[in-house]
Amino acid sequence: MASPVKEPVLVYLPKETTNDLTAKLLGWELPSGSKVQSGQSIAEFETSKTNFHLYAPAEGILQYRHQAGDEIPVGGFICIISQDGAAKFPQVAAPSAPPAGVSSPVVVSAPPAPAAVAVSTPPVATGQRFSVRAREMLITHGIDPGVFAKRGLVRVRDVLPLLSPETAGAGAPSLANQKSELGIEHIGVAFRTETISRAKRLEIEFLRAGAGKSLASSVTLACSTRGIRAAAEQAGGNVSAVLIFESARLLKKYPGFNAFYAQDAAHFYEEVNVGFALDAGSGLKVPVVRKAEKKELQQVESEWRELMVQYLANELPVESLAGGTFTITDLAQAGATFFSPLIGQNQSAILGVGAEFFTAGQDVGCFHLTLAFDHQVSNGREAAQFLADLSLRLAGYEKNWLGPAEEPYCAHCERTVSLLREFNAYLVEEIRADGANGRVCSLCIKGYQ
Repeated sequence: MASPVKEPVLVYLPKETTNDLTAKLLGWELPSGSKVQSGQSIAEFETSKTNFHLYAPAEGILQYRHQAGDEIPVGGFICIISQDGAAKFPQVAAPSAPPAGVSSPVVVSAPPAPAAVAVSTPPVATGQRFSVRAREMLITHGIDPGVFAKRGLVRVRDVLPLLSPETAGAGAPSLANQKSELGIEHIGVAFRTETISRAKRLEIEFLRAGAGKSLASSVTLACSTRGIRAAAEQAGGNVSAVLIFESARLLKKYPGFNAFYAQDAAHFYEEVNVGFALDAGSGLKVPVVRKAEKKELQQVESEWRELMVQYLANELPVESLAGGTFTITDLAQAGATFFSPLIGQNQSAILGVGAEFFTAGQDVGCFHLTLAFDHQVSNGREAAQFLADLSLRLAGYEKNWLGPAEEPYCAHCERTVSLLREFNAYLVEEIRADGANGRVCSLCIKGYQ
């Protein structure tokens, strides 16, 4: 008796713990019609927060029609794995979202629906990426995508040089057409348009949502850098870890900055998850140290160092970017002494850290701490108190770092304050002949030695 024929396996796009409604197909690992094993990587996708691989849920022949660069909705149909490589493609897309909690491909083993009409698209090599308009131009003018082999994202401006002057002119929209397409009025100067990256679009949505739902205000305090330097030395030079560690503990005292406002009510988070904004060449990411208020400085420093390594290697797990309740952003390395940070979605505050600066005649540097906060949940007085407390905590590291302060003494007779008290004498400030500041005791002033 012949064994029953297995039904084709329909594979749908999983939700990878992001706010994205779609994911971009970066490329297939092997051509359509190839034999695949269960668990084998078959495609790579890009979301606003990370890239991920899609793995075959079953053994069989891979069939697909999507091309690199296509945007596929979450829960949308991706490919078929069949036994004979001749399964019919479904006409109806998958449900708008996969079942809750599913982080791997959703497999549907239902009888296949009638085949959809195939779209005639030039074959694209694995890993090639084209903008939507660039792909349309390739199809319209019959250009082989292979001429862009080993290139990054191909845009309209890359395709135009391959067209004749007449068709190139048609491919480059006029200023009037640009106005019409964008639906805007501007100053009448020609411009070029570049699509904003997926990560930047999500950042815009995130910050716009935060700005739209908060009543933003801010308070700034200048602090001595000696404290933060001493603290960083005790944390292996990691200033970020110190700020996360101290801020997390203060947020338990000031819960209004570890909260969010919605439906005419303030909602306070039960744990402190501190995100730290990073932009060191691999795009803006905000990795989160979870339950930071319960961790020692060495734990925070170790966890943060690991997150930094993952960021630089572009290997940050999606889970490390979610669940932040408070954010710190540091532009000191960029040389910005002062800036206005923006509150994120579902948060009520963000701490901005500026670069060191020196005032006239001062040998000790300062830096600005700026707390932007939602006035619907807290107020300026609380913000000023939060910053003052944070400054005192950082100064405490300096005291431990430098050891006991040297007792003041007279620059002439070198009697200390303690000794002068026995003579009912005291110290006063003086300006020396060389212009330097010093101290002289009342005994020396009167001529007693």
